Amino acid sequence: MQSLILLAVLSSNETLAGGLGVVGTGGLHDAKAYYYNTSGQQGIDSQSRPNYGGGLEVLLGDRDDRVLGLSRFYLNYDLPVTEPDTQGVTDAIYPLAHEESARRDALVMMGVQWGLWGDPNAFQVIVNTLGGSAVATPDNLEYLQLEVGAGVTYMLSEALQVTGSVSFDARYRKDIFFSENAWVGVRYLFD
Repeated sequence: MQSLILLAVLSSNETLAGGLGVVGTGGLHDAKAYYYNTSGQQGIDSQSRPNYGGGLEVLLGDRDDRVLGLSRFYLNYDLPVTEPDTQGVTDAIYPLAHEESARRDALVMMGVQWGLWGDPNAFQVIVNTLGGSAVATPDNLEYLQLEVGAGVTYMLSEALQVTGSVSFDARYRKDIFFSENAWVGVRYLFD
């Protein structure tokens, strides 16, 4: 049985439909700035902080298809929280020394690009649905991330495509945090 499976895998046709691209992103993410009073009671200031990043995209499917597999491999930089609004606590202590520089996470996201309207070989309105994880973080605090975005694609030539979208992301690690991002990219499609 194993030899039949191996034979089927080795004899299958080569697939040459898909694409490679580079992407950049920027947006805002939710973050919490913690502070304490002299009695040790904790307070939380929820902040919306900038983030940015970039990386690679891999597409799977024929350029004529409205539905394509989409994977992103990228670095994301979250800017740290600022001094918290202590909401009138005059003796507040806030330990921000550990968050003086941008947090750098490596993410892997996989999902589907759905073509809603238009021609995949010209101008098209799309929706992206992706799920994945921060797979490498500086402090081993990996998290799950889900993303839904809407955007457009436009073919500059037979093989070169530009894309742009806005997305809403949910990150989960012990709590749910949200982010909103804009994505721009250039893809080389082959099939």
